[in-house]
Amino acid sequence: MGWLCVVSVMLAGRGMAQFGAPKIDPATVGTVSGHVTFAENRLPARFAEVILVRRPDPEDLMPDFSNGPPKEPEKPAAKPVQKVVMISGRSGFDGSYTIGEVPPGDYYVVAKMQGYVVPIRTAANSKEARDIDKLAADLPRVHVEAARTSMTDVALHRGGVITGKVQFRDGSPVVGMQVRAELVDAPERGLVWSTLPYTPLANAVSNRGNGMDFGMGMLTTDDEGHFRLAGLAPGKYRVSAQLQTTGGMRAVSNGPTGMSSGGNGGQERTLTVFEPGVMHRPEGKVFEIKGDERFGDADIEVDLNGLHTVRGRVLTKEDGHAPSLVGLMLKEDDAKDFMFAIRAVAGPDGSFAIENVAPGTYTLGVMAAEDIEEIPPAKQEEMTKQTESGIGQMIPPKVLKQYRGDEVKVIVGEHDVMVDDILLTEAKADPEDKAGPR
Repeated sequence: MGWLCVVSVMLAGRGMAQFGAPKIDPATVGTVSGHVTFAENRLPARFAEVILVRRPDPEDLMPDFSNGPPKEPEKPAAKPVQKVVMISGRSGFDGSYTIGEVPPGDYYVVAKMQGYVVPIRTAANSKEARDIDKLAADLPRVHVEAARTSMTDVALHRGGVITGKVQFRDGSPVVGMQVRAELVDAPERGLVWSTLPYTPLANAVSNRGNGMDFGMGMLTTDDEGHFRLAGLAPGKYRVSAQLQTTGGMRAVSNGPTGMSSGGNGGQERTLTVFEPGVMHRPEGKVFEIKGDERFGDADIEVDLNGLHTVRGRVLTKEDGHAPSLVGLMLKEDDAKDFMFAIRAVAGPDGSFAIENVAPGTYTLGVMAAEDIEEIPPAKQEEMTKQTESGIGQMIPPKVLKQYRGDEVKVIVGEHDVMVDDILLTEAKADPEDKAGPR
């Protein structure tokens, strides 16, 4: 009886493979094979993930937003052509891998394993960010031809490690909170240069903690507050803990079959503390990774004494009403941009409260908008399909009215701070800009 079950499952699986996917002519596709090894000892790297990423054509790259939103084309864009952009496999017990049914073309070969570095470079400006061959220059490449097997071996290089513990001043552990190692120069590069503008390659190399995921590797503390940041690529890092609370959720019974939930109106609050226990980024200790160094005892002590709240209101200058959408960012004065600012949103009456602010000098920036044009459901579905396939990008809804206001200087000392009302004026759109006001 047992053998009959096994045979039935095998036949069912075979049938699903035959009828659930299009039949591929072996003469039109190729195969990629090779071995994955550890660079430090040349031993086989078993069960490593191997991903082939097709070298992009110019139209495969994300739009360039460095000079603002791109202009809408005069003619409707052609329907994107479906093509295979990523194929994955896994190495076996001897470290070998074989990936079949690969369409002809040129591919980057990405090998991933926890604690090891994917050699992707970061860009210094918008032009470099769009030069994918330069960013991926250290990745192996393979040319695939129909009905042939191409051989490519890959070596895994161990990254640096930083370990430590996060605890409150009274000795209790900080449990389940995010700890990250961020590149010291990430804020100077700016957020846009820290991302890959080619979606398939960005997806293939994500979660590797080597400094390209917005310039940081991330994880959460365990039940004793311990953390271990591994797989860090060469660079200088600061380690920080993100203490985060939310307003919570409330559940409503829909009868015996289920429940629904929603927010209760509370705002998310985050406190960032840098090793060894300071609130200001420049004061945080810097760890330099050159290869596979290991730093221990990178402990962070969280002292909640001396933190304050910055309060105020955001209104329009014209008639004093509160815009429907108001976002605020509070950055330290020595920070070059708002990449790592403390963020908050205003309530329906325009009031805001930014909590957990350490003494210091800050700049408060405001973004506000209303009259947002919704995207029709059919268009949303089309954009979602394109984004999931890696051939398109999600387009934000059009904002019909935006506001702007002067940046406000905020000095936090020994007490909470009440900011004078921030009055905004409407930002007029460029008559030739069909995307709306900026």
